[in-house]
Amino acid sequence: MEVLNFGEKIIANYIEAIRPPAELRKSVDLGYTFTEKEVVLFEIRPISGDTNRLAHYPFVKGKYIKAHKHWKIYWMSATDKWELYVHTPTVRDLADFVQVVEDDEMGCFRG
Repeated sequence: MEVLNFGEKIIANYIEAIRPPAELRKSVDLGYTFTEKEVVLFEIRPISGDTNRLAHYPFVKGKYIKAHKHWKIYWMSATDKWELYVHTPTVRDLADFVQVVEDDEMGCFRG
């Protein structure tokens, strides 16, 4: 069994809690990448209906700024560029990051 650090465990638990039901996951699913400096949440969908080829569509990114000891939050704009989430641009920890993503007061992350 893979051992996750505390921060990654928070993200893994969140993604597991919001994933679609198992019977829909071939059509749409959610995933994440995690490093000590960056976390990206993304949607997973087949490319052009081909269930053998999958694409990842990122919708939120957290970037750790060590000098300030906080995470900056970004959303993926329609132009495929990361934009700072101005409503809550920074949080102190990943539990707060998850809460901002879940609340999504500006409707930027998952529509």
